[in-house]
Amino acid sequence: MKKFLIFKNNNLILINFDHIFSNIGINCLNDLQNYGLIKNYQINLSNGDTKKLIYHHVIHGICEEILSNKHKYRNVIIIPPDINSNNELLQYCEHDKLQKCINKLLKIIHKSLPFVMYTTKYNIFNDSTDEGYIVDLCNILSGLYNDKRDKSFTFERIKQFSSMYDLRFLSMEYFNSIKTRLLLY
Repeated sequence: MKKFLIFKNNNLILINFDHIFSNIGINCLNDLQNYGLIKNYQINLSNGDTKKLIYHHVIHGICEEILSNKHKYRNVIIIPPDINSNNELLQYCEHDKLQKCINKLLKIIHKSLPFVMYTTKYNIFNDSTDEGYIVDLCNILSGLYNDKRDKSFTFERIKQFSSMYDLRFLSMEYFNSIKTRLLLY
């Protein structure tokens, strides 16, 4: 699985959400186990504490991927149509329920943070993806990136979300470092 694709002509780096999510899986499972949220080899995705941990790991994973990215291109998170079936979390919960939980969170992140996130019809990180589709996608993403960059972000939505789910690592200092990183390119 490719971690990212770079398109120099469009000044874009397309980051594979599946790669981010697979990296978070083990840490998330460890935390769920440590807090006793895995019962009878099942994760209850409607439990508030379980959601907090999953939300924490997903948001933190995406933010850290953006912050740690040393490429001088505009970052776009590409969300494939389906969660990778090799993810460790799927051993403890149903695919559809986890997909629904993650999709809900990604919509909130997309509206609340200055990232461009895009759900594709196909997994473009496979070698068999049509080149014409990727060229069209890059043109669309360039436009979306410019639109999102022109908006001013006060981070009010994510502040409310983080206080509602007690996501303490999401401070204004953290948001400002993300915003700075995204404004550089």
